[in-house]
This record gives sequence, C-alpha cells and structure tokens, in this order.
Amino acid sequence: MKNTEFTPKLVSLLKEGIGRKQITKDVLSGIIVGIVALPLAIAFAIASGANGASLGSC
Repeated sequence: MKNTEFTPKLVSLLKEGIGRKQITKDVLSGIIVGIVALPLAIAFAIASGANGASLGSC
C-alpha cells in the first residue's frame, strides 16, 4: 500500500538542508508578490465593474 501521509514542502526542504538565507529570500519574494498582486487584483475588480457589495465586504 502506498504511503499517503502528507509532508509539507517546507519540512522536506529543511530535512534536505535548505539554508536560512534561501528561506529568507523566498519569504521576502512572497511578500513582494503579495504587495504587487493585491492592488492589481483590486484594480481588475474595479475595472470590471465590481463594487464593495459584490466583493463580499462584511
């Protein structure tokens, strides 16, 4: 039977010996992408005619 236990990618990378410097670079890159992508997504929503009610604001 196949082993179906899930192991997160970060755990397997840490076991393989990925360095703290590379993890720091990856996290920083993810934050930068998020900073750029979120306003872009909002701009697309506004350009397509979405308003606050259709975006699911609470």
